[in-house]
Amino acid sequence: MAYGEAARPLANKYGVRVRYLGGVAATVIGNDEWDLVALVDYPSAQAGHDMVTDPEYPLQMRADARVDSRLYCTRPV
Repeated sequence: MAYGEAARPLANKYGVRVRYLGGVAATVIGNDEWDLVALVDYPSAQAGHDMVTDPEYPLQMRADARVDSRLYCTRPV
């Protein structure tokens, strides 16, 4: 949560929106390591790249806050 608060100004700067944020209640398929799921909408892949390479981005805080994560770039179908 601290990472999210630290990244919020940059998310706003780059037009990033959190569509869903939820705590994991149970695991149906997969490992039991995840405790939080976020669905985040970036206006473009370039905006995502620009945000995480911005000198103000809390990169170390993000690394310290997670044990495992996945990041997928998708297209609507």
